[in-house]
Amino acid sequence: TYEENLFRTTMLCLFWVVLILFSLVKTKIVHYSSLCWLPLTFLSAYAIESITNHIFKLKIVYTLLIAFIGLLLSAIVFAIPYMMMYHKGLLMKNIKDDFAISNIAANVHVSILAGCDAHHMAEGVFKALARALDVATSLDPRVTGVPSTKGKL
Repeated sequence: TYEENLFRTTMLCLFWVVLILFSLVKTKIVHYSSLCWLPLTFLSAYAIESITNHIFKLKIVYTLLIAFIGLLLSAIVFAIPYMMMYHKGLLMKNIKDDFAISNIAANVHVSILAGCDAHHMAEGVFKALARALDVATSLDPRVTGVPSTKGKL
């Protein structure tokens, strides 16, 4: 429909305008580029929906490229904790931000009150994290409209 095309075009324009402006700005403050996240997630979801509904068909080369990039990212995700456990100095000397270094070096303590199988204990830790993130990111039904502290502080 016209509205869908207009929204998709708006997201494309917003993405490229913010990306180009961010590359032109001399101070690379991260929140300047945060406006790219909405169009990027929309366009990604639109592309996935188009592929799954067979509106857009991928050539085998692109399918293999996506699989290769996925495997590469998976290897990186698994390599970073390994490097942090056994080769911490190798990774830490390349990070210049004190705040990032202190967050990486922070210990996370988990108290497991019951259980005898290590697999189920680890699963419980991840479930607790998922529930905490769900509570932290869900909307509060008591709040109507836009949440604001204006006039309350």
